[in-house]
Amino acid sequence: MARILPDGWERLEIGAIPFEITTLRLLGSALPDDYTVFHGVHWTRVEHGFSVFGEIDFVVVGPDGQCVAIEQKNGPLVETQAGLVKHYQGKEKSVSGQIQRSMDGLLRRFRHAHGGRGLPLDYLLYCPDHRLQSP
Repeated sequence: MARILPDGWERLEIGAIPFEITTLRLLGSALPDDYTVFHGVHWTRVEHGFSVFGEIDFVVVGPDGQCVAIEQKNGPLVETQAGLVKHYQGKEKSVSGQIQRSMDGLLRRFRHAHGGRGLPLDYLLYCPDHRLQSP
């Protein structure tokens, strides 16, 4: 079983993110012991004098240091000419835009903290409730 961080994640099951906890259980049980899964990875940066922040649902780190960021989108998504869109309380947000912003944020923070060194980071979009209509 993969190591899951932060510790105590099992108590979150009664919270507001039950779908992510289901995915976390699956990742933990399916991946080997030498993998680590980070849940709810937050990042921040200052851009044009304002704080910009975001969160990546999961970051899976393998024994060789390779990383995969997983963005999970539950519920309905809308397919548009510009790509997938998710509705949040009356607002539309581009799924690819959210992923790009999170990836950029995480990579910038890593480079800043590690003397400009890069991070081998891939990403995966996981939409368990959506089936593409127009691939």
